[in-house]
Amino acid sequence: MKTKKAFLRKGLISIREIIIVIILLYFNSFLFSQNFGTNTAEFIKIEPEAETAGIGGAGIAIVDGTNCLSLNPGRLALLDKSEITFNEILWFNNIYMEYFAFAYTPEIGTGFGLNFFYINFGDFDSTGFLSESINVQNAFLNFGFGKSFGESFSLGISLKGIYESFIDEKSFGLSFDAGFVLPLIERTLFTGMSFKNLGFLFGGKDLLPMEIGLGIGFKFFQRNFDFANIALDIRKIINTDNVFIGAGFEYYFLKMLAFRLGVKYNNALDMEHIFDNLQNFLILSGGVGLNFGDTVSIDYAYSPMGDIGIAHRASLKIKFGESHYEEQLAEKQAVYIPKAIEVPEVKAEAGEIKAVSFKPTLPEEKIKEWKLNIKTSDGKIIKTYSGFGEIPKTLKWDGTDNRGQISKADIGYIYDFKVKDVGGKITKSMGKIQITKKFEFLKFDVESAQERFIPEKGKEMLVIPMASIISPDFKERQNVPFIMENKYMKKIKGWEFNIYDKNGNIVKTFSGRSVFPSYLIWDGKDINGNYVKETDKCDYLLVLTGIDSKKKEVKERKIVRSPFAIASKNKVVKVLKKIYFDKRSYEIMSEMQDWISEIAEEIKKYRKVNVFIQGHSSNEGTAIYNQTISEERAKMVLRALVENYYINPNILSTAGYGNNVPAVKGSEEEAEQQNRRVEIILLGEE
Repeated sequence: MKTKKAFLRKGLISIREIIIVIILLYFNSFLFSQNFGTNTAEFIKIEPEAETAGIGGAGIAIVDGTNCLSLNPGRLALLDKSEITFNEILWFNNIYMEYFAFAYTPEIGTGFGLNFFYINFGDFDSTGFLSESINVQNAFLNFGFGKSFGESFSLGISLKGIYESFIDEKSFGLSFDAGFVLPLIERTLFTGMSFKNLGFLFGGKDLLPMEIGLGIGFKFFQRNFDFANIALDIRKIINTDNVFIGAGFEYYFLKMLAFRLGVKYNNALDMEHIFDNLQNFLILSGGVGLNFGDTVSIDYAYSPMGDIGIAHRASLKIKFGESHYEEQLAEKQAVYIPKAIEVPEVKAEAGEIKAVSFKPTLPEEKIKEWKLNIKTSDGKIIKTYSGFGEIPKTLKWDGTDNRGQISKADIGYIYDFKVKDVGGKITKSMGKIQITKKFEFLKFDVESAQERFIPEKGKEMLVIPMASIISPDFKERQNVPFIMENKYMKKIKGWEFNIYDKNGNIVKTFSGRSVFPSYLIWDGKDINGNYVKETDKCDYLLVLTGIDSKKKEVKERKIVRSPFAIASKNKVVKVLKKIYFDKRSYEIMSEMQDWISEIAEEIKKYRKVNVFIQGHSSNEGTAIYNQTISEERAKMVLRALVENYYINPNILSTAGYGNNVPAVKGSEEEAEQQNRRVEIILLGEE
């Protein structure tokens, strides 16, 4: 017997080659997608998992989860959740196959995978005569990585270590797989290509079964759950003439019960008689699956094998982690609440931040998880605090970064606070972290510059026409409104209101009979139509004449230079706080952020509202420069209201007046600072 074995080993055909041919024939019948030839390591073409087998071995374009390692590593980049798979393949004659796989996605657009496949053919006689039995074993260990580049291209690659054991001979090899995916219609239509088994095997002369494949597929989603899939693949073994075509359909009923049907075509049989016996070339497969809450699934695939029986695949999948798609959808629908977390004053010493305390204001009972990121102004995260469930009443940052270095107080930092509730809804809040300054860039009394006349509650009256408030015409905006009050005579015969310049000369006279007006507007001109200089130094005298001809002089008049309220029943006009700017700048400084927040809250109070945002400049440059920078200042305030406080942009309008409408006349720096401003006028309906 030993002589016979030696002869065969030295001859044209070895025992090893005979056994391999037999095994490959078995593989061909078992896989239906595999084609016999002179290649070694044919077992690496097996697609172990039940999901793939049930739909005809197709899925290059739409395969998901751990299946990606077998069909197309490019799909690893599109993993939605991480998963573990255990698989058992049942065959005849004590041949068993074990499979384990793991897929992990740390973030959207990135995926890693690992799988292990082992086959043991059991013991059998090598010659058909009484002799020692032999054993054949095969295994591979595969590691893959996938990455998305934008939303239109995903690429993946995997490295496979191969092991073959035949009698007393062992072979080892390395194989590379690569693939990519192109979404043709977002989350619906995909196409992909795969390149498999590009490598070598030590101990064998033949090439690995190198393969190129092209696939197209449809996915139909309910949020992150793909309840129906259609796939079509065409694959070609590069170093043989074998071609494989697979197509299949998968449908989930009530997201729980899966039905799969597939068909395969393989030209490994006699090509001359393909149309004489077509059923030899087309083979149906099928399967079912059971989902438990999108976390655990059990799948089964049925593969008829003609004369040599039936193969059965059973898979157990366990999914874990958050759904990237659900997370992405929640981020798009996130609600921004400016004061979801409050930032108090920053404690700093010797130019370094020592402590910052944050006080969350959201309800505590429905919080699933939360995260607070401390970032630099360019978005780099330097410190993160996170947790599950109830948020601490106070979150404290000690001023250090992830390396323990203390942060400088003169560098701008940003806090980004995110909370997810038990229903998946995301709430966000963000803002700047900096030492509180009291308008150090402004040298004038800011508080007094913001003072406005506030009429008594319930006695609001029209004090100035709307056109005068919003007009870009400086002369028109020089109108001086007066509130006219008569507390002295119940019945009057006539009245006269005289305006005197600083020299005591009458420059304008208003008069009337019987009816006393509730307001009066002086256009700033004298009786000759010329503008009066220094109107703030003019004197005003009201003379009332009663029906008994007695007269009463009233010298104290209320002048409204910055009208605050105009009301007529339910209509209200308000001149809101001014926003000041640094010289030659239209950036909104941190000192003004709180005032913009107040303005936004005021705007939100009204059912119907129009807001006029007016930019102004000091004498900072040429007329064109002053006009441009005043317009940019108005636009920056509009952007802050829209982007940070979600004010409807349709109710906002902007205009720039250059330096044509100064708040204060004069060329000194304090006057210039008051003129570099944005005024905001609200016309609302309660």
